[in-house]
Amino acid sequence: MDLPLDLETLLRTLRAHGVVFALVFGSHAEGRPRAGSDIDLALWSDRGVDDWRLRGNLPDRVDILDLTSAPDDLAGRVAMTGVVVLDDDPPQRIRWQADTRKRHLDEALRRERFRRDFVRAHG
Repeated sequence: MDLPLDLETLLRTLRAHGVVFALVFGSHAEGRPRAGSDIDLALWSDRGVDDWRLRGNLPDRVDILDLTSAPDDLAGRVAMTGVVVLDDDPPQRIRWQADTRKRHLDEALRRERFRRDFVRAHG
């Protein structure tokens, strides 16, 4: 994954704002960014992320997602496909990622069963 910004500066900024781990997701993580694509960055902090203060210290093309308040489906996609770029507490990140992946996969299975039952009942 090749990010069009200074990663070390980005990581210093994230740490200064209490970010414990961060994952890039979306087109950059999937290796298919287009010219001008934003960088989608999911963040975890024990004390919560002060979005406005942090955004003021990041390049405009970086979009942040606070994982402590992200919708389950989006957090699940980040857990499944995100690329870790900051990991100051690996056990905590692994625990979050494993729990979130499990919930995401369980929900996907539940939705598929519902869809199959619906099709079977309504043709």
